[in-house]
Amino acid sequence: MKSFYEYLTYVSILLYLLVLFGVFQYAPTYLIYVTSFIKIYISLLLIYKYNPFNKTNTLSVTDKKIIFSSGVYLLLTTVIGEYLLYYKEKFQNTIEGNIEMQVNNLYN
Repeated sequence: MKSFYEYLTYVSILLYLLVLFGVFQYAPTYLIYVTSFIKIYISLLLIYKYNPFNKTNTLSVTDKKIIFSSGVYLLLTTVIGEYLLYYKEKFQNTIEGNIEMQVNNLYN
């Protein structure tokens, strides 16, 4: 059975792809909410499970998987996610500017 974290990760990957290909107009808005929620979820999970007051410090296979994927996820959403959102806006502005220039050239 897949964990809640894995489902959230799949949703964020899907939204990143939608942003990258420009398929869904509102994907960047949802992407910001989903990534923020996942970051808060990861933070609370790590604080709860690995706080210094917790007497059990053994790591299960699932714990190791969550820790590794959380680190990778935080790195990728911080670096690549911000770049994708910036690149999408820049690309969209360039295309809109080119279309506007072509329309102005047709009518002038």
